[in-house]
Amino acid sequence: MPYAANAARKDELLAAIGAKSIDDLFVDIPAAVRAPLKGVPNGMGEGDVLAEANEILSRNINADDAACFLGQGFYNRYLSPALRSIVSRSEFYTAYTPYQAEISQGMLQACFEYQSIVGELTGMDSVNTSMYDGPTALGEAARMAFRIKDGDTFLIPRAIHPDKKSILKNYLTGTPVKLVEVPFDPATGQLTAEALSAAAGKHKLVGAYIESPNCFGVLEEVLPEAKAAVGGAPLVVGIDPLAQAVLEPPASFGADIVVGEGQGIGIPLQFGGPTTGLFGCRKEHTRKMPGRIIGMTKDRTGRRAFCMTLLTREQHIRRSKAMSNICTNQSLLSLAFAAHCALLGRDGLAKLAQTNMANARAMVDALKAIPGLRAPLFKAPYFNEVTIGVPCDAGWLQEVCFEDGVVPGVPLAKAFPELGETLALAATELTTGQAISRLKRSIEVRVKQAPKAQVAATAKGGGR
Repeated sequence: MPYAANAARKDELLAAIGAKSIDDLFVDIPAAVRAPLKGVPNGMGEGDVLAEANEILSRNINADDAACFLGQGFYNRYLSPALRSIVSRSEFYTAYTPYQAEISQGMLQACFEYQSIVGELTGMDSVNTSMYDGPTALGEAARMAFRIKDGDTFLIPRAIHPDKKSILKNYLTGTPVKLVEVPFDPATGQLTAEALSAAAGKHKLVGAYIESPNCFGVLEEVLPEAKAAVGGAPLVVGIDPLAQAVLEPPASFGADIVVGEGQGIGIPLQFGGPTTGLFGCRKEHTRKMPGRIIGMTKDRTGRRAFCMTLLTREQHIRRSKAMSNICTNQSLLSLAFAAHCALLGRDGLAKLAQTNMANARAMVDALKAIPGLRAPLFKAPYFNEVTIGVPCDAGWLQEVCFEDGVVPGVPLAKAFPELGETLALAATELTTGQAISRLKRSIEVRVKQAPKAQVAATAKGGGR
């Protein structure tokens, strides 16, 4: 029944249920605990609500309109209309956990294809149908490492995003496992085999985590030596799935578990979430992996079919034997990831990665020309994201660049004060020469406008 008709028949409806007023509907709630509705405006028409919502949203900086250089796991990338068409199909868009295989073959096959693609990118034998996002995948990986090997310490790099570290710490609550940071080389921003070995020798490890690219955008060249450096403890490797289109898979370096953030492939920024978390492992560890696995089988007539093969959630098995209580995962977003990869193909994905790399180097070349900037900050290979040193307060610089319609990356000084004032910037296939020129012009002008006290403090205290 339309709302307008309900409003006109309010008295009739109240009489039908034996109530004298709207207030009578809440008599079961003690008056002492009722929240007053003072100051709440009257309802608005749909058109008025839409207009006001659009006005509020217009105050935000739109990544499509601004020169956007955001990174740290979230990237503004091109999404094909074909991709939007696929993920908006009602069979996928409204799909829930495919318990009934006989009516869920489409979603089951899509999940199977997702697993296959992630398996090819990482080299892992087993891949689940995804986690909530990259950081929660890391949290689950650390707990899985604890199930594989006894110990009390999980090594992580110093060059890890603080939010990711915070989530990891939360996931380890209730276990005896503590986090120990391994320092990076101040010249390269990378881990070294010596630093890993030294940290491993002081603790009883349940595992170690290395991500490449790391928080500074730097590629870790220690990976071939990492497994030996941590004494054979479970090695967890964090990846950028797009970078894996042109890099050796972590499996070739002895990784036991691979995790990653899937937002950069097929998933829009959408205010920071939701996204999908990649998770794979070696065959011998499959039974200890969280989430669920979709497998290929045959139906009773011999035709190819798909079904849920392994479910290690407490709802399906005894609680004491469950690996995790992760419930609804991000299947629709995993589908978007798989569809984007399928639309591009192997060669297209590699070409996309190369375009990101080329645009990042064009960005760095432009920034090098600005007096006082150190671009890049580290002498090490990078993929599409790079850290630069700036001669003023990086947070202030970011704010004033917003006024120019430029999003100049993410300040790192708060998380890494030892680096001084720094910004992490990323380039994607949407980073045009015009956007790079806007970035350069904005930073160049704003650095000259920086308060003198700010510049002096940066020069005195600041970084490498």
